[in-house]
Amino acid sequence: MRAVLAGAAVLLAAAAESATILERKVELHVAVGSLTRSESWLVAIQEDRDVERWAEFSITVGLLEELTGCTAEVLDAAGKIVHSVPRRRMRRIDSPGSDLFSSSKAWIVPFPGLAVGQRVRVRVETRESPVFPASAVDVLQTAGQESLEVVVSSELPLRWHLANPCPEVAVTATEGGIRLRGSKLPRLDPPERAPDASLWVPALHIAWGSASDWAGIGRWYTELVGSVPRGRAEVAALARTTCAGIDGRRRCLEALAAHVQRAVRYEAVAIGAGGWVPAPAHEVLARGWGDCKEKSNLLVELLAAAGIRAHLVLLHAGDGGMVERELATPYVFNHCIVAAEIGPDAAAGDPVVGGLVLVDPTSTEPGIVWLPPSCQGRPVLLVDGERSRWLEVPDRFELEGRALEVRGRIGAGGELVGEAALEVSGLEAALWLAAFRSVAQDRVAVAVHEQFTSLVPGASFARMRWAALDRPYPSAWLAAELTLPGALREVAGRRSLRIGPARSLPEARLLDGRTVPLVLDAGVVRSRWVVGFPAGACRPVAVSARSGMALGALEATVTGDAEQMTAEWVTRVERSWAGAGDLGELAALCRAEGLAERTRVRLDCEK
Repeated sequence: MRAVLAGAAVLLAAAAESATILERKVELHVAVGSLTRSESWLVAIQEDRDVERWAEFSITVGLLEELTGCTAEVLDAAGKIVHSVPRRRMRRIDSPGSDLFSSSKAWIVPFPGLAVGQRVRVRVETRESPVFPASAVDVLQTAGQESLEVVVSSELPLRWHLANPCPEVAVTATEGGIRLRGSKLPRLDPPERAPDASLWVPALHIAWGSASDWAGIGRWYTELVGSVPRGRAEVAALARTTCAGIDGRRRCLEALAAHVQRAVRYEAVAIGAGGWVPAPAHEVLARGWGDCKEKSNLLVELLAAAGIRAHLVLLHAGDGGMVERELATPYVFNHCIVAAEIGPDAAAGDPVVGGLVLVDPTSTEPGIVWLPPSCQGRPVLLVDGERSRWLEVPDRFELEGRALEVRGRIGAGGELVGEAALEVSGLEAALWLAAFRSVAQDRVAVAVHEQFTSLVPGASFARMRWAALDRPYPSAWLAAELTLPGALREVAGRRSLRIGPARSLPEARLLDGRTVPLVLDAGVVRSRWVVGFPAGACRPVAVSARSGMALGALEATVTGDAEQMTAEWVTRVERSWAGAGDLGELAALCRAEGLAERTRVRLDCEK
């Protein structure tokens, strides 16, 4: 379920392909302090696989909702009721989520004896007193919809916005409400590397109440968390002991952030309004665990005790990272981090945005230089009362990526014998470092072998090694002895080396006819081969080429003489996603990398 739909009951089918929804109707009624919602579906079971997929499904209800009614029936083709599912047959599952507004509940509804030609009819009714006066309705479902109607009535003035509109849907304002109609809607079918649905799936957003802009959202959240008890002695004592003897605000920030990152375990469990309001800092400290907003609030409190002003920051941490900003509502957020005011004490390379250093207290690797990619390349809302505002966080692609270096010599049989070394940084390194700490050594060796096999297909590897690198951001080193049979090839009198770049971009075929934005792995990927030749005659054909564009660049160079050559490929991807308008440019870059991957390094050799 998308973060913007926290608090909305939805039907979750078991697979992307499913039976047709003949009719779907959603009704919302807004009143002072309450939101009631009913949603109904009529689903046609058309083939055998539909029976398996719809014989059991779940109804998910948000954290603060109450399920006030639910009917589930099986009908025959003529519309006669064949079987009704009593409430006692529905199994409840409590299912904590992982975002800012976390825990939810689910009811599993069984339909035993379901058969092709029958229909399923479900109606769900809920009531809630929302933490913030807003809600949303997803337009698409995992099944195609013949007919969709959404009716919103309100006793209060409404604001609304249709995100990512599509031609199959029309929205009109009515007296006292809104009506949305849609027909022949396709099923929700995310293509490969699709970003979070909020970037491309149609959704109707509604809001009411006085906080009508983003500054208002900041004020609202400042007031909401303002009731949390603060200033406890144990928090101040920890700040004093942690920063004792430390010179400067930056080093104090670094020490306190590392303590929260290391000593407080991340757990996403919320009860009631705890989906938005953090537990007091001293409680989080005592129990040793907390979710993102609780770890962030603890760090803000520790910094305050150390004389450093800091603020909570709200963002959407999913793939793509953008948020629907047309209509102000906090439900677009699913993560919370911290912005600290340390002014000129910030060092070169720190993630400084708007004069503030951003820190993610949930990061698995302690420190403040590295900001996880889930917090990069996106707008974030700084929570600071009347001064709340948007900040734009760039993609820090220069700290993400890998560098492969292969050094060796060509043997008499054309094989390349030498060593491969790989340095990884950023998120990929963080995963390796976690494995170094917690996974058995023999399993790490297998993973290192698999990594090199994927980078240099056809080669054999031995004597795997690995280590953490001492850098202010996650960095790891892997190495292995390498033998690549048939590295030097001769076809029709022409010799070439079977080496090339490590692929970092998606296959160009994923861009054919695509309209949905695409998620990219921002970073720098290097492949460097230093190859010695047998005594004699081979000289590499020099290459110097570059393909550059707004999204990134691809560079290839080959230099050397009859004794040794160096070939290097560098792919720079500077953004974490490509919007619909970027897909043509991205396709050109993907094709350029694909061509470089297939092109051999040619040699001129004496006969």
